[in-house]
Amino acid sequence: MNIRAGSTSLSINVQLFNNTTGAPITGLAYDSAGIILSYGRPGAARVAITPADLASSSAAYSAGGFKEVDATNMPGLYRLDVPDAAIAAGVNSVSIFFIFTGA
Repeated sequence: MNIRAGSTSLSINVQLFNNTTGAPITGLAYDSAGIILSYGRPGAARVAITPADLASSSAAYSAGGFKEVDATNMPGLYRLDVPDAAIAAGVNSVSIFFIFTGA
């Protein structure tokens, strides 16, 4: 996905799968134990993203917003609202990381 540096209020969809079984991971919430969200840019330290609740998967942007889209019809698909600082003007590239330890 290519995104212009300096963009704001970016929401992305991330599909999560169990790395052992390949099955979609469903039922996660912003405050589920074991969720680690981060971003990193070349030559910079990792930056934690604090997950925040969204009223729905179509709610207004909220930095760190995290919500399952539709567990029945789109299993494993989650919306993540990327903090504006991750894609600030002058940034050449960024990697977004999502880790779920299943804790």
